[in-house]
Amino acid sequence: PGNYYLVTDTWVSDAGDILAGPYHLEANFIPESNEEIPYGAPENPIEVIAFPFNDTRDTQAPAADAWDSYSCAPDTNESGGEFVYKLSLPSGGDLAVELAESPDVDVDIHLLSHLDPDDCLERHNTELSTHLEAGTYYIVVDTWSNGAETFSGTYDLSITFTPDAPSPEGEGTLSSPILVNQFPFVDQRNTQSSESDVFDVYICDPDIDESGNEFIYKIEVPQAGIIQAHLNDISNANVDIDIHLLSDTNAESCLIRGHQDIVFALEAGTYYLVADTWTNSSGEALAGQYELEILFSQAPDLSDFCLVVYGDTRGNSSNDPQPAHRAVTQAMNEQCENTTFVHTGDLVRSGSSTSDWDTFVEIESAIYDNEGILYPVRGNHDGSWNNMMTRLSPLLTETIETSHYTRTLSEHLTLIGLDSERSAEEQASWLEEQLSDAARADHRFVIAFHRPLYPSAGGHAGWSDGKTHWMPIFQQYAGRIVVVSGHNHAMAREKVEGVDFVTSGGGGAPLYSCSLRHEDTKFCANKYGYYVCDAELDCVGYEIDVETGAKIMIDAFEIIGDAN
Repeated sequence: PGNYYLVTDTWVSDAGDILAGPYHLEANFIPESNEEIPYGAPENPIEVIAFPFNDTRDTQAPAADAWDSYSCAPDTNESGGEFVYKLSLPSGGDLAVELAESPDVDVDIHLLSHLDPDDCLERHNTELSTHLEAGTYYIVVDTWSNGAETFSGTYDLSITFTPDAPSPEGEGTLSSPILVNQFPFVDQRNTQSSESDVFDVYICDPDIDESGNEFIYKIEVPQAGIIQAHLNDISNANVDIDIHLLSDTNAESCLIRGHQDIVFALEAGTYYLVADTWTNSSGEALAGQYELEILFSQAPDLSDFCLVVYGDTRGNSSNDPQPAHRAVTQAMNEQCENTTFVHTGDLVRSGSSTSDWDTFVEIESAIYDNEGILYPVRGNHDGSWNNMMTRLSPLLTETIETSHYTRTLSEHLTLIGLDSERSAEEQASWLEEQLSDAARADHRFVIAFHRPLYPSAGGHAGWSDGKTHWMPIFQQYAGRIVVVSGHNHAMAREKVEGVDFVTSGGGGAPLYSCSLRHEDTKFCANKYGYYVCDAELDCVGYEIDVETGAKIMIDAFEIIGDAN
């Protein structure tokens, strides 16, 4: 651990030419342990996305103790622990910060223009007021020391922001709902400032008390499809906002509700979404700030073509009855007829175990008896490619000669299977040839291999060899490809540099948490399940309940790009 410096410097040729110019830099850090960075550390600041904002912390157990002085008061000793807050201001306006502390506690406020104590704009002991332009800022609550003693302790922080152009009065009420007619839609609010409190109980979950204030959104759905809503309330026990989708302007028309995510298939029409505040058993409404994202995508048309992507079906031991694998297989067998299956690897626990392969064939034989076609890629547990082909022969319609291969799935859709257990560099030129083939100029592509490049689920970090040699190729075809992987036992999706990545590793192996979420994560759930897509790569993800076999839609996406 420590501070390091990375310098991007311009090379000068032998002729004296300074080869300066624009560049893009991406930096990543993979810790030696799976411990999460504390919420409030400089690397993981507390997000302030709506106002007023209130927070209580204790610097006796700080998120960090990295900064000891600030440029706006370089002689002041702030060598105690600190918490860092990140503010995203959508417009210019007046910021006011107040700090309440006990007499034996001395923590101070520092306003930064960047995540660096040398970029301090202002500081104060207990309150700060200033006008700021739109942008990103940081507030650090740091602990003062007299050199002999550090005055750590509990504080209450209050942040308010008055924009130069205030929101329309009554916005978000039944009489003036927030209009959503374009997707994706992103909004930030604080239910402490809401003027609506008309909904307390919803028919879709009548035992939950939502008697706090709410914001109401009116959604115009242009055609049949799938609506998704994702809500992030601050990781704070004092805030709890839930989302409810209504078919009309009353709580009796509730279609579905969720704490953070909902996914629902809708016909064209007008709907309402309510971000409402949960009230606990003590009667306290846990109001506060949230960020809401609403997406709309086409529902897959599976009448002529059905592609199912799944993986990591391996058991946990040689005598594991594999209930999750069996439940997922049963659901996939009922999904479609004449299905094309892409397995993202780790079919079995041990590629050298005859009993493991026998169990796989026994569990999955029903879906291939139902005229399903299997296209696997090799996982790190599966052994050699020739071994896989031999073991899978009872299920395969053909023997695939090499571990990197292509197959035409439908008129304008091609599968490219790659082998992440081999060198990515050795397969890169072949990959480029397949994607650039003039005969496939109007095709979309499903590109499958085992190890993900930018995972959101924990267990394994991103595969650096694939990032180096394959990602530059993928970027050239963004909007025409979906990259599917396994290895991390969960269901997840990312969009990196315009490229759509899917992890479908919920086929039965022990699940991993979503501990690697990052800024490009679009969805992650530690659930058993699979993805299903049509020939246009309109796709949905399903969670499978192992106990009941119930199938629940939990994700949806579409590949939007000109195939030409």
